[in-house]
Amino acid sequence: MTACSSPAQRHNGAAEARSYVVGSVTASPFRLTVYLPSGEPPSPGLWHVYLTGDGTPWERGRYPSQDPTPRRPMVLELMDRDPGPRLLLHRPCYGRHPPDPACHPRLWTDQRYGEAVVDAMDQALDRLVAERGIDGLVLIGHSGGGLLARLLAGRREDVQALVTIAANLDHAAWTRHHGYLPLAGSLDLADAPPLDAGILQWHLVGSRDRLVPPAMVHQGARHDPHARVEVVDGFDHRCCWVEAWPVLLERLDKELAANRPDGH
Repeated sequence: MTACSSPAQRHNGAAEARSYVVGSVTASPFRLTVYLPSGEPPSPGLWHVYLTGDGTPWERGRYPSQDPTPRRPMVLELMDRDPGPRLLLHRPCYGRHPPDPACHPRLWTDQRYGEAVVDAMDQALDRLVAERGIDGLVLIGHSGGGLLARLLAGRREDVQALVTIAANLDHAAWTRHHGYLPLAGSLDLADAPPLDAGILQWHLVGSRDRLVPPAMVHQGARHDPHARVEVVDGFDHRCCWVEAWPVLLERLDKELAANRPDGH
């Protein structure tokens, strides 16, 4: 039965096995899938919002995927090691079975970082913030989810920190580097203003990452003068972020506390 299920069903099943509630948030014309801790009531405070990578936009590099949802739930594994208030928000058409009628392959191919995707996620966050009484957000994104986190941070006033892991912040340079088709329908950071200095920006990348090399992260982060890039020795695009995540979160918490006006 597992072999016959879709990537979305397997991803959602992995969330339920970890005791998360698999829900949805309306952001017309889409319903975005969201994972929330089971049994925890709405609470204020600072919430960590996790965004997944691009998953599988293409099959065999030639045909648009029928379901781009990530095959390995790496970001879910990261969130599962986070003890604080947290949620995982999928982008439109990811984690949906069956997909929404408005879903079209361009939304996970050349428009994967486009206005329709970013606007829907922004709407979904507005609803989640209102429903759960959230005071502030830390956006955490892996790979393409890191670029989406950066794009979202640029249009929201409740983001206190942005943390990316192996993020292709300059998708034009990234596609040229790999010889991929350009993402012509996607937004470009070069057209957006830098983030406010009050937002903590921490871009992590592995020294052995060949999919998003460290030099490329440095290049993309130059758009934000206050961004900090940290190269982690021995890590690659996937290894060994999940194992190291609790320690990295402790560092993040300390930096956020130091950035608050009262120091607490």
